[in-house]
Amino acid sequence: MEVFPAGEIGSIEMAEEIILTFNEPMVHTNKIMKEYEPDFVSISPMLKGKYIWTTEKKLVFHVRDEMLFATTYIVTVKKGMKSITGEVLDADFISTFTTPADADPLIKACQNGDIREATILLEQGAETNVHTAEGQTPLNIAVEYGHTDIVRMLLHMGADINATGLHRRTALMVAVDYDRQEIMNLLIEKGADLNVQDEYGQSVLIYALQKEKTLSFLLHHGADVSVKDFEGVNVLMIASREGRENLVKLFLEHGTPLNEQNKDGNAALMIALQSGHIDIVTLLGEHGADLNLEDNYGISPLAYAAGQGKLDWVKFLLEKGADVNAKNKHGRDVLSQFAGGWISYNLNAIKFLIEQGADVNSKGEHDLPLLIGVLRNELWDFAYLLVEAGANVNVQDEEGRTP
Repeated sequence: MEVFPAGEIGSIEMAEEIILTFNEPMVHTNKIMKEYEPDFVSISPMLKGKYIWTTEKKLVFHVRDEMLFATTYIVTVKKGMKSITGEVLDADFISTFTTPADADPLIKACQNGDIREATILLEQGAETNVHTAEGQTPLNIAVEYGHTDIVRMLLHMGADINATGLHRRTALMVAVDYDRQEIMNLLIEKGADLNVQDEYGQSVLIYALQKEKTLSFLLHHGADVSVKDFEGVNVLMIASREGRENLVKLFLEHGTPLNEQNKDGNAALMIALQSGHIDIVTLLGEHGADLNLEDNYGISPLAYAAGQGKLDWVKFLLEKGADVNAKNKHGRDVLSQFAGGWISYNLNAIKFLIEQGADVNSKGEHDLPLLIGVLRNELWDFAYLLVEAGANVNVQDEEGRTP
């Protein structure tokens, strides 16, 4: 390990990040983290850096080269001098001066499965929760490479079992992703959080969607099927979209809320319908999914199916209990949504809905009679069907006008 004593100059090949490691803890670390302004600061006349993060003994910078043709960086730090953070260093010398490519010794030992080296480093006080420049922890690295003994030792030495690494993934997420069953057992036994979410809001269950045995294992140990990602999507919605009946059944057995909606207002049944998985729609309907639940735009499953011209879907939904005359939050039934252009115009679907009992004298938004709304939009074939089915031709609008 290179050591740069006080007052001496150390150099390193040019890189985008620099890590300075000190042999003893720096003073006021928390103050540095809390108050340090992220402006560019001088490390040497030829190098400026932007502070990224700090631990007790480390400072990490993004660097900006003031000398475009420089091939090395130079740093000089002496005890009692002002450091690059503006704080006084409580250290006689810098112990290492590296780039992220030069892995932390503990990280490297965890990656290589070198339990002897990892043990020595930990006994000498190596930080169990150190982060690489990418945010990885020794625990996550050991899990990724499948080194169960090192994982066990890190946990014994106080590693944070729920610490997050790259993309805010926990060790358990990594274990599931890499299908490390033995490590999964160990992490859960030691109290790993099964419901924490990564930077996208995904829980460990989403990582296990392609591994049905692992899914069952996680659910058995208490993973929450109702957790949503940041788009409002839960595992039932994903399984419904993909048409995976076995997973839908599994999630239903574990109490997944049937009528939860994502950010667009779509519940699992609507998602299955949009994906063409009628078998999933049937299954969800049999378990009590709301057939009239509308999305953010007021579109119900029946309105969606009718707008797509899928008469077999429309028939199926009506047979399962969908209300042909249900009105959405805007006061529009399905025929009114056709009249106003809220769903794709389909004459065959309109005719079928009328045959199934759709009210030809209904009123839509602002109590506008259906027939008048259809005529205003010059939907002559639609108007003919309404009149033929018995629509009142003397009905009046808000100003007393008739068709």
